[in-house]
Amino acid sequence: MKKERIIITGGSGFIARNLIEYFSNKKNFSVIVLDKTKLPKKNQIQGIKYLKINILNKNNLIKAIHPNSIVYHFAAIADIDDANKNHLDAINVNINGTVNLLEACKKKKVKKIIFASSIYALSEQGGFYSTTKLSSEMLISRYSQKFDLKFTILRFGSLYGRYSDKNNTISNFIHQAIKHRKIIRFSDGKEIRNYINVIDAIKLCYEFRKKKYNNKYYNLVGKKKYTVKEVIKIISKITPLKKIIFKPKLIDKYHYKKNPYTYTLKFGKFLYSNSEITLEQGLKSLIKKK
Repeated sequence: MKKERIIITGGSGFIARNLIEYFSNKKNFSVIVLDKTKLPKKNQIQGIKYLKINILNKNNLIKAIHPNSIVYHFAAIADIDDANKNHLDAINVNINGTVNLLEACKKKKVKKIIFASSIYALSEQGGFYSTTKLSSEMLISRYSQKFDLKFTILRFGSLYGRYSDKNNTISNFIHQAIKHRKIIRFSDGKEIRNYINVIDAIKLCYEFRKKKYNNKYYNLVGKKKYTVKEVIKIISKITPLKKIIFKPKLIDKYHYKKNPYTYTLKFGKFLYSNSEITLEQGLKSLIKKK
């Protein structure tokens, strides 16, 4: 049986690494991973092809993309604060890099591009980060209309789990709790989030390669709402956390308080995992690995 070719950009990133691992446990897939920095050999998975490709290099990108492949586009400056601190880099990587990939996909006639967007794309919050995600969504839609390029837009919510670093809110909380027995949060802790475990998210990502999801938008969030205070309380029960300090900012321009849906765009369907990992289960599993 001919293997289905999968290409994943941003392969050293949080979501992508989990997705690569998930595909590696499935049969009949040929997976190529693209990233500007190649994963160390010890972190590479046998049977997966890893290429050092920067999405800003259009010529190399075109060479790396294969006809009739399904392309998962995860390469980006994904941290909101980094994107706003270095806005020109974010515009270059997140928008121009996406255009380069779209050109490569068009030229090589891929089956489909699956784009990792963010719920911030629907928000006036997020600054340059949300602007780059929204711009990329619009460009993908235009390419689809003009060149019949199939796509699926995935707007990720508050993810946590395996392979996340300290830029991830929950990983940062756990790191502080274990190493310092103290969590400092620069807010009042009343922000509301629908946390989703990355394992649940990638199971859905795997399904999105199917034709029935073509040219559609999906918002990937957890079913249950939590305040940040509630999350820290759960962490306090399963770590040696002794002290919690909230330091509300006078102004937080970029991070949303309650929900980010302030733009009236193609809103997207909310999709949930049928076997969703609860936040409590996910946190316990993550802490065991620390």
